Amino acid sequence: MIALVLMMLGLLHPDEPEPSAIWKTVVTKKPTEVELPTTVLGKGWQPSPGLKIDDLTKLESLDEGERKAAEELAKQTVPLGIRAVGDYSLAKIGFPLNMVTVRVFVFQDADQCRTWWRKKYQAEGWGKHYKIVASDRFAAVDSIQENKRAVAFGNVWLTAHQLGKGDEHLKALTAVIDSLTQK
Repeated sequence: MIALVLMMLGLLHPDEPEPSAIWKTVVTKKPTEVELPTTVLGKGWQPSPGLKIDDLTKLESLDEGERKAAEELAKQTVPLGIRAVGDYSLAKIGFPLNMVTVRVFVFQDADQCRTWWRKKYQAEGWGKHYKIVASDRFAAVDSIQENKRAVAFGNVWLTAHQLGKGDEHLKALTAVIDSLTQK
């Protein structure tokens, strides 16, 4: 009944879990504290450097190259309510070539995250690009065109993709979510 009322008020998309199930988690862990161990994907994978920024409004501690990239990123993300970002990648050693990347965007609060999620993944025509992934832990969609999943819960939005075929990006995504939510 509550879900029906929320749908009628436009506060709940019919294909997403009730807000109480996913949007109440608040991630306080900083991106620099999150890990994606190479062991998640087995032998033959190595970490690839990625930008991890705990506060997009305080970039002075970054080296010049990172700061320039972070300033451009901040221009795009801070207006959306994103306060921190992390990029976690693993590259396969040898052939066939493959690379897995998980990106984490931490919002100021769950409302801003949910607003972005709805704008990005529930706008008119979204079904041409994404299909819903059933979950009671988070809102999730898979891209129809590429090997990519997007997930949101609480104040966090994540994307995971890989160049090659397979589900390694899903294993990496799970590892990053686990690292984010462990105290």
